[in-house]
Amino acid sequence: MGLTLPLWGILGLTVAFISTFVPLIQERYKAEPFPLVMWMKIIVVIITLPFLFMHGIPSDSKFYIATFLSACVWAVSDIFYFNAIRHVGSGVVTRVIPSAVIITFIVWTMIDAQFRANYFSKPTQAIAIATTILMSVFFAVRLSKCPLSWQGIRLLWFVLFAVAIGPILDKLSIGSSNTKSAPYAFTLVQAVFMILLWLGYNLKTHALRWAEFIAPHTIKAGIGVGIFVGAATIMRSIAFGIVENPAYLTVVTFTDALWVLLVYKFIGRKEDSDIWAGIGIVFCAMALILIKSL
Repeated sequence: MGLTLPLWGILGLTVAFISTFVPLIQERYKAEPFPLVMWMKIIVVIITLPFLFMHGIPSDSKFYIATFLSACVWAVSDIFYFNAIRHVGSGVVTRVIPSAVIITFIVWTMIDAQFRANYFSKPTQAIAIATTILMSVFFAVRLSKCPLSWQGIRLLWFVLFAVAIGPILDKLSIGSSNTKSAPYAFTLVQAVFMILLWLGYNLKTHALRWAEFIAPHTIKAGIGVGIFVGAATIMRSIAFGIVENPAYLTVVTFTDALWVLLVYKFIGRKEDSDIWAGIGIVFCAMALILIKSL
């Protein structure tokens, strides 16, 4: 039986590596979350706009409805996410989030009849996949000797919801348009929707302080984060368009927690860690890719 590594797996591993720099940049600059995410999405729009000129935009209304719902979820989640990093650091954040993938897997299995039929038609593979996903969550939350920080969970409760539901909305959005432009259009349109949502929120609350928005450390953080988020979102969108279940891609991106720990060790930051748990995450990601490759 031949073995061909799936494109979504390769993209997922690349996204995991790129995404490692996002929390580390915020940890370095500790920018106010609101102005940071505004700059982040402005940079994403600038990066993706040329692709829209080349490929055009989708015309299906379902694409825009699903993308808007996705934007609503991630617009709130991003504020919680970057705020949590300021208080508990990248390590805790990347360890707490993985538990949400179980919900993603179950929900997608329930709503996608074709995936459900294919999944249960191969019971051995189905058991192997479910076991790998559960093991990946176990290893992810064990990545520290004190694996779950309740402070982190309190700060990240909406992020956990977004990580569980957001990938499903993202895949539905990208899947509703079969054009070449779908991954780029999704990245840009979602960013525009999120900026508009934040501006609407700001009109009511005046939460965006101009002094923080133009502060040098905010601009530096926003540009750095925006470049990595833009690249990661495009690749993630391409992967979502071809992966059977969005939970598979999420499992592969769990490896970002291990990258964060490796960076910590490289820069000399003390972070108690479970090396075998880190190896276990990589093993689960590789196992899932191999199981789907056979």
